[in-house]
Amino acid sequence: MKTVLLIIFLLLSLVLPLSLALFNKRRGMVASMAIGAAIYVAATVITNFLSLATKLEGLESFEDRQAYTVFVTLALLFAVWLFSRFKGFYDDKNKSDLIYSGFSLVNLFINNMNSYSFLLFIAMNNDVETLSSIYQAETAKELVTYFESIDTGDIALMIIEMILVFLIMRYFFNAICQKDRKMVDYFIFLIGLFVLYFAQYCINNLVVSFVIYILLLIFGYRSKISNLFKKRKADAK
Repeated sequence: MKTVLLIIFLLLSLVLPLSLALFNKRRGMVASMAIGAAIYVAATVITNFLSLATKLEGLESFEDRQAYTVFVTLALLFAVWLFSRFKGFYDDKNKSDLIYSGFSLVNLFINNMNSYSFLLFIAMNNDVETLSSIYQAETAKELVTYFESIDTGDIALMIIEMILVFLIMRYFFNAICQKDRKMVDYFIFLIGLFVLYFAQYCINNLVVSFVIYILLLIFGYRSKISNLFKKRKADAK
């Protein structure tokens, strides 16, 4: 079951960005997606620079995770603002979805493949004898033990979290990657991203983190939720 869930997790990392791109298919869509990928690269470079400048070496302590949350939020805000200086990069909601699709393709699929494809390899070769042909016997035992310690529910929660974060980030990109954006949109982007990353990196309680995700999702899609309830009330009459 864990193997199946890992495959679903990695497939969704690709399907979510690509489905968003296909739903917003238009001329020049690849260029728009490339802008999103470039925003991710720029934000990553800035985050790494800030981390090196402040000698942030890891995320073991709460203070380090807080600092990283601030860095990645400011870096992404600056990268999005920087690309807004180029005429024609940002346009309507359709294009902002394509930009976010390119961003999330790197942020989700490439990062998740880099981080979790190794787990899938262990899952498909989950016995000491098979792994011993590749690794030393002691290392093979440690890998099998590590994989067995992972709970099926943890992978299921990873899938749910990824979907929620994908939808939340989409709202924030839609708020700011359009040509009619306002200063308040930048403020919403800044505060919203900080809260999202704080829930991901600084809160160890899963229940609290997921409550924050749900609240951010409701905030971002409040108009659609409201319209849905209105439509249901109208249909019920």
